Amino acid sequence: MKKSRMKAKQGGAASGLLASAAAMLVPSVAKATTFNETTDFPEDLDAPFFLPANVDQVNGTLQNISGGGGDHDDVFVFTGWTPGTQFTLQIIHTQNSGAFNQETLNWFDEDTNATLDSRTVAPNQSASFNGIVPANGNIAVDVHLGINAEGTNDAYTINLTAQAVPEPGAIALMGAAVATAAIAKRLRRRKKK
Repeated sequence: MKKSRMKAKQGGAASGLLASAAAMLVPSVAKATTFNETTDFPEDLDAPFFLPANVDQVNGTLQNISGGGGDHDDVFVFTGWTPGTQFTLQIIHTQNSGAFNQETLNWFDEDTNATLDSRTVAPNQSASFNGIVPANGNIAVDVHLGINAEGTNDAYTINLTAQAVPEPGAIALMGAAVATAAIAKRLRRRKKK
Protein backbone atom coordinates (compact mmCIF):
# COMPACT_ATOMS: atom_id res chain seq x y z
CA MET A 1 0.00 0.00 0.00
CA LYS A 2 2.79 2.38 1.00
CA LYS A 3 4.69 1.59 -2.21
CA SER A 4 1.71 2.42 -4.44
CA ARG A 5 1.21 5.77 -2.65
CA MET A 6 4.86 6.61 -3.29
CA LYS A 7 4.46 5.81 -6.97
CA ALA A 8 1.35 7.94 -7.15
CA LYS A 9 3.22 10.84 -5.54
CA GLN A 10 6.12 10.53 -7.99
CA GLY A 11 3.81 10.30 -10.98
CA GLY A 12 1.63 13.10 -9.63
CA ALA A 13 4.60 15.45 -9.18
CA ALA A 14 5.84 14.88 -12.71
CA SER A 15 2.34 15.24 -14.12
CA GLY A 16 1.79 18.41 -12.12
CA LEU A 17 5.02 19.94 -13.43
CA LEU A 18 4.11 18.94 -16.96
CA ALA A 19 0.62 20.43 -16.62
CA SER A 20 2.03 23.69 -15.21
CA ALA A 21 4.48 24.02 -18.07
CA ALA A 22 1.80 23.28 -20.67
CA ALA A 23 -0.47 25.90 -19.12
CA MET A 24 2.29 28.48 -19.54
CA LEU A 25 2.46 27.76 -23.27
CA VAL A 26 -1.23 28.49 -23.74
CA PRO A 27 -1.72 32.25 -23.74
CA SER A 28 -4.20 33.39 -21.15
CA VAL A 29 -6.79 36.07 -21.74
CA ALA A 30 -4.91 39.17 -20.69
CA LYS A 31 -5.33 42.88 -20.81
CA ALA A 32 -4.95 44.14 -24.36
CA THR A 33 -1.56 45.49 -25.39
CA THR A 34 -2.60 48.77 -26.97
CA PHE A 35 -0.73 50.90 -29.49
CA ASN A 36 -1.97 54.46 -29.90
CA GLU A 37 -1.13 56.20 -33.16
CA THR A 38 0.83 59.30 -32.07
CA THR A 39 2.66 59.76 -35.37
CA ASP A 40 0.78 59.14 -38.59
CA PHE A 41 1.03 55.58 -39.91
CA PRO A 42 2.31 55.24 -43.49
CA GLU A 43 -0.21 55.13 -46.34
CA ASP A 44 1.89 52.87 -48.59
CA LEU A 45 1.27 49.10 -48.68
CA ASP A 46 4.92 48.61 -49.68
CA ALA A 47 6.21 50.40 -46.56
CA PRO A 48 3.87 49.60 -43.63
CA PHE A 49 4.53 50.38 -39.98
CA PHE A 50 5.51 47.24 -38.02
CA LEU A 51 3.89 47.21 -34.59
CA PRO A 52 5.82 45.80 -31.60
CA ALA A 53 5.31 42.04 -31.14
CA ASN A 54 1.97 40.93 -29.72
CA VAL A 55 0.20 44.30 -29.83
CA ASP A 56 -3.45 43.32 -30.15
CA GLN A 57 -5.23 46.68 -30.16
CA VAL A 58 -4.59 49.82 -32.23
CA ASN A 59 -6.26 53.21 -31.83
CA GLY A 60 -5.82 55.60 -34.74
CA THR A 61 -7.31 58.44 -36.76
CA LEU A 62 -7.92 59.19 -40.42
CA GLN A 63 -8.39 62.68 -41.88
CA ASN A 64 -9.57 64.39 -45.01
CA ILE A 65 -7.99 67.82 -45.16
CA SER A 66 -9.45 70.61 -47.30
CA GLY A 67 -7.56 71.09 -50.54
CA GLY A 68 -7.10 67.41 -51.35
CA GLY A 69 -4.57 66.41 -48.69
CA GLY A 70 -5.07 64.25 -45.70
CA ASP A 71 -4.54 60.87 -44.19
CA HIS A 72 -6.91 58.51 -46.01
CA ASP A 73 -5.05 55.30 -45.11
CA ASP A 74 -3.19 53.82 -42.14
CA VAL A 75 -1.07 50.80 -43.08
CA PHE A 76 0.46 48.68 -40.30
CA VAL A 77 1.43 45.11 -39.46
CA PHE A 78 0.63 43.08 -36.34
CA THR A 79 3.71 40.94 -35.52
CA GLY A 80 4.63 38.00 -33.30
CA TRP A 81 1.62 35.71 -33.78
CA THR A 82 1.64 31.92 -34.08
CA PRO A 83 1.64 30.90 -37.78
CA GLY A 84 -1.23 28.68 -38.87
CA THR A 85 -3.56 29.66 -36.02
CA GLN A 86 -6.89 31.38 -36.46
CA PHE A 87 -7.30 35.08 -35.77
CA THR A 88 -10.16 37.56 -35.65
CA LEU A 89 -9.77 41.21 -36.67
CA GLN A 90 -12.40 43.70 -35.59
CA ILE A 91 -12.73 47.35 -36.61
CA ILE A 92 -14.74 49.75 -34.47
CA HIS A 93 -15.50 53.12 -36.05
CA THR A 94 -15.30 54.99 -32.76
CA GLN A 95 -15.71 58.65 -33.72
CA ASN A 96 -16.54 60.80 -36.67
CA SER A 97 -16.77 64.52 -37.12
CA GLY A 98 -20.38 64.69 -38.17
CA ALA A 99 -20.30 63.69 -41.83
CA PHE A 100 -21.28 60.17 -42.87
CA ASN A 101 -17.81 58.68 -43.21
CA GLN A 102 -17.15 55.02 -43.85
CA GLU A 103 -13.99 53.22 -42.78
CA THR A 104 -12.75 50.04 -44.41
CA LEU A 105 -10.46 47.47 -42.80
CA ASN A 106 -8.43 45.55 -45.40
CA TRP A 107 -6.28 42.50 -44.59
CA PHE A 108 -3.62 42.21 -47.28
CA ASP A 109 -0.80 39.89 -48.31
CA GLU A 110 2.57 41.47 -47.43
CA ASP A 111 4.28 39.95 -50.47
CA THR A 112 1.74 40.71 -53.21
CA ASN A 113 -0.34 43.52 -51.62
CA ALA A 114 -3.44 41.57 -52.67
CA THR A 115 -6.49 42.12 -50.45
CA LEU A 116 -7.35 38.89 -48.63
CA ASP A 117 -10.48 40.17 -46.84
CA SER A 118 -12.21 43.47 -46.21
CA ARG A 119 -15.00 45.02 -44.10
CA THR A 120 -16.57 48.50 -44.31
CA VAL A 121 -18.24 50.14 -41.32
CA ALA A 122 -20.37 53.23 -40.77
CA PRO A 123 -19.85 55.60 -37.82
CA ASN A 124 -20.33 54.01 -34.38
CA GLN A 125 -20.49 50.53 -35.91
CA SER A 126 -18.14 47.56 -35.90
CA ALA A 127 -17.34 44.63 -38.15
CA SER A 128 -14.97 41.67 -37.98
CA PHE A 129 -13.57 38.78 -39.98
CA ASN A 130 -11.48 35.66 -39.39
CA GLY A 131 -8.33 34.42 -41.04
CA ILE A 132 -5.29 32.21 -40.56
CA VAL A 133 -1.99 33.76 -39.41
CA PRO A 134 0.50 33.57 -42.32
CA ALA A 135 3.79 31.64 -42.06
CA ASN A 136 5.74 34.78 -41.10
CA GLY A 137 3.50 35.42 -38.05
CA ASN A 138 2.45 38.86 -39.33
CA ILE A 139 -1.02 40.22 -40.12
CA ALA A 140 -0.88 43.24 -42.44
CA VAL A 141 -3.80 45.70 -42.49
CA ASP A 142 -4.86 48.92 -44.17
CA VAL A 143 -7.53 51.12 -42.61
CA HIS A 144 -9.07 53.35 -45.30
CA LEU A 145 -11.30 56.42 -44.96
CA GLY A 146 -13.99 56.14 -47.59
CA ILE A 147 -16.98 58.42 -48.18
CA ASN A 148 -16.12 61.63 -46.39
CA ALA A 149 -16.42 65.38 -46.28
CA GLU A 150 -13.43 67.70 -46.43
CA GLY A 151 -11.97 68.71 -43.12
CA THR A 152 -13.23 65.63 -41.25
CA ASN A 153 -11.42 63.43 -38.74
CA ASP A 154 -12.42 59.87 -37.97
CA ALA A 155 -11.14 57.61 -35.19
CA TYR A 156 -11.00 53.83 -35.08
CA THR A 157 -9.99 50.91 -32.89
CA ILE A 158 -8.69 47.66 -34.35
CA ASN A 159 -8.80 44.59 -32.09
CA LEU A 160 -6.90 41.41 -32.91
CA THR A 161 -7.61 38.10 -31.23
CA ALA A 162 -4.92 35.52 -32.00
CA GLN A 163 -2.49 33.16 -30.31
CA ALA A 164 0.88 34.71 -29.52
CA VAL A 165 4.13 32.83 -30.11
CA PRO A 166 5.15 31.29 -26.73
CA GLU A 167 8.02 32.97 -24.88
CA PRO A 168 11.38 31.12 -25.02
CA GLY A 169 11.32 30.70 -21.21
CA ALA A 170 7.96 28.94 -21.38
CA ILE A 171 9.27 26.60 -24.07
CA ALA A 172 12.36 25.83 -21.93
CA LEU A 173 10.13 25.11 -18.91
CA MET A 174 8.00 22.78 -21.03
CA GLY A 175 11.19 20.96 -22.11
CA ALA A 176 12.30 20.62 -18.49
CA ALA A 177 8.89 19.26 -17.51
CA VAL A 178 8.96 16.67 -20.30
CA ALA A 179 12.49 15.63 -19.27
CA THR A 180 11.43 15.36 -15.60
CA ALA A 181 8.43 13.22 -16.55
CA ALA A 182 10.66 10.95 -18.65
CA ILE A 183 13.19 10.56 -15.81
CA ALA A 184 10.41 9.79 -13.31
CA LYS A 185 9.01 7.16 -15.65
CA ARG A 186 12.46 5.60 -16.12
CA LEU A 187 13.06 5.47 -12.35
CA ARG A 188 9.71 3.76 -11.84
CA ARG A 189 10.61 1.12 -14.43
CA ARG A 190 13.99 0.47 -12.76
CA LYS A 191 12.35 0.01 -9.36
CA LYS A 192 9.96 -2.57 -10.85
CA LYS A 193 12.89 -4.73 -12.01
